[in-house]
Amino acid sequence: MNKVRAFGVLLDFFAVLVLSWPSSAQQPIRIGASMSITGKAYSVQGGYGREGYLVCQKHVNAQGGVLGRPIEFVIYDDASDEKTASILYEKLIAEDKVDAVLGPYSSAITDVVADVIEKHRKLMIAPNAATTSIWEKGRRYLIMMVSPAEGMSVGVLDLAARNGLRTLAVINQDALVPNAVAKGATTLAKGKGLELVYSETYPNGTADFSAILNKVKVTKPDVLVLASIRLEDLVAATKQITAVRLSEKETRENPLVSVASGEKWTVST
Repeated sequence: MNKVRAFGVLLDFFAVLVLSWPSSAQQPIRIGASMSITGKAYSVQGGYGREGYLVCQKHVNAQGGVLGRPIEFVIYDDASDEKTASILYEKLIAEDKVDAVLGPYSSAITDVVADVIEKHRKLMIAPNAATTSIWEKGRRYLIMMVSPAEGMSVGVLDLAARNGLRTLAVINQDALVPNAVAKGATTLAKGKGLELVYSETYPNGTADFSAILNKVKVTKPDVLVLASIRLEDLVAATKQITAVRLSEKETRENPLVSVASGEKWTVST
C-alpha cells in the first residue's frame, strides 16, 4: 500500500505536467516504462516492478484517474539488458508518443536510459534505482525516489554500534549497486566507530564463496555485510557461512550478518 501511495504522488506530479494539454475524459494518460520481465539479472525484481505499476494503474483508475482521465501503462520487457532498455525508451518517447515515462528496474539500466530521456528532455522519475552516482552526471530530467544504496547498511551498523560490536567485514559483487553498498558500509562504519577488518569484491559468476568466507573467518568480524544484485549469490553465501563455521560458538557469538540485494531492501540476521 505504501508503494501504491508513492506512485499516486508520482502521478499527481505527472498531472501537473499535462494540465495544459488538450484532452478528453476518455483519453488515457499513457505512461511508458520498461521492466526486466525476463533475463538472468533482474527478472524476479523486474516482475515485481511491473506488478507494482499495474497495481498503481488499477488503484488510481478506481479512484477516477488523474484530472478525470484514466492512466494506462505501456510496459515493455527489456530482458535485463541496458541496450535493449535504451532502445525501448527511445521507442516509447519518439514512436509511441507516451505522455510521461517512469524508470526501469536497477541502477545499471536506469543509468543508460537516463541518456535517452536527457536527449529528449523528458522528465523521468526513477522509483527503482538507488545508486547516487547516476545523479552525479549533471542530469536535469532524472528524479530520484528511493533511499541511496550507500545507506542500505545503516540500520545493521547502527544496531551493531549500539550493542558494542566493533569490527566489520564486507563482501560484495562487482556491480554498480553492490559497489555502492560496500562503499557506504565502509564510510558509515567509520562514523559509528567500527573497524573494517576485511573487504573483498568478487567477480560476477562466483558460485563458491567458501574461500572468501574462510578468509573472513580469520579476521573474526562482529558484523558481515554481503551485497549483491543476484539473489542466488546471497542464498549460496548464506548457506556457506554455516558450512565454514564462520565463528566458533564456544568462544564467541556468531557475527551479525547483513544481506543487501537489489535496490531497496536489507535483511539482517
